[in-house]
Amino acid sequence: MVYNDHAYYADLANFRVYVPKIKGKKEYLVALHELGHIMGNHMGNQELAAWRWVLKNTIVPLDQGDLDFIAKCLKTYNMTLDNLK
Repeated sequence: MVYNDHAYYADLANFRVYVPKIKGKKEYLVALHELGHIMGNHMGNQELAAWRWVLKNTIVPLDQGDLDFIAKCLKTYNMTLDNLK
């Protein structure tokens, strides 16, 4: 993981994840999501695979607010939490 000042993204070609400083749980979830792009199952939809990887590998308990945040992220791809099942 490489820290930067502006964006979260996965560099699949070099197996690196770039993230701003992680200040809270949402930042942690997004950073883990980007890591999921590299570490997760790449079969099927990349976004779903990355979020599935988050749910499987997070070391912090997720509450309803966290699931709502993930749902909001999925909505940008016209998906819902049901798509993760």
